Amino acid sequence: MSSFNFDMLASIYDATRGYPRDVALRIAQALDEASTAGPQTRFLEIGVGTGRIALPLANLGRDLTGIDISERMLARLEHKLRAEDWQEERLAWGDLPDEQGQPQQAWGKRFQRTEPDAHMRIAVADVHHLPFAAVSFEVIIAVHVLHLVDDWRQVLQEVRRVATPDGMFLHCGDEHGPSDVQEVRAQWRRILAELGYDEQELYQPSDTELQHACAELGWQAVRWIALTWERAITPRQVLEGILQRNWSSMRRVPDAVFQEGCRRLEQWAYAYFGAGIDTVRKQEQRFIITRYQAQAQER
Repeated sequence: MSSFNFDMLASIYDATRGYPRDVALRIAQALDEASTAGPQTRFLEIGVGTGRIALPLANLGRDLTGIDISERMLARLEHKLRAEDWQEERLAWGDLPDEQGQPQQAWGKRFQRTEPDAHMRIAVADVHHLPFAAVSFEVIIAVHVLHLVDDWRQVLQEVRRVATPDGMFLHCGDEHGPSDVQEVRAQWRRILAELGYDEQELYQPSDTELQHACAELGWQAVRWIALTWERAITPRQVLEGILQRNWSSMRRVPDAVFQEGCRRLEQWAYAYFGAGIDTVRKQEQRFIITRYQAQAQER
């Protein structure tokens, strides 16, 4: 499996994966607190996308670099930066001491703002070969990224290379509280299994595998629920998200399997939920942070 490029999903990414404004701010504050950041802390987010994590964090007055393989996703982030009055800094790639090699397609831009003083650098780059010198960042962030890359172990090696000796890797993701709307995704996985396709193979590494790999790099894990919030959702919305292939995992299912799976899932959903398919459910959402850091430097 090759790394997944979100170019094809850039136009719907924020609508399908974006956080409410207040939640995005709370996530940024949680990451800032987890990193014990100060004005000189250098952040890197791998797979920065449209900046749903990075931009609120940078707006707290941080120095943040974001890389992604999707130029279309970064173009949306650039649009947000300009809309929020960030000013572009006209510097050639390589003018800053930590920049080495070249970002893909020579696409690298820098922005700054005041009140509070903040900097953001974005570049099209491959997470397997980060275009930065060793020991460049105190904090590296990854949110829903490692299951999308070609070789997650190589990515970890790169993360470790560019991290400072006392730096940290914040691996983050969402979890859902119990709700019958999740039965739609569970049924989808069962149907794919019946058709000979194991969707779970796409979700690597497991938490255990990641912890073992990070331990080999000298990092110990501390995991916690950083915040919770509630969202309203119907079973039909979950169903439509699958039928419209809004998620990366659906895009990687072979077309013939996907089409037959959708036929079976739609038939099942209407029979299972009946008139309740459009009934709004309240579901708890959780943002999980796992901090990996050298044991002697745990905070």
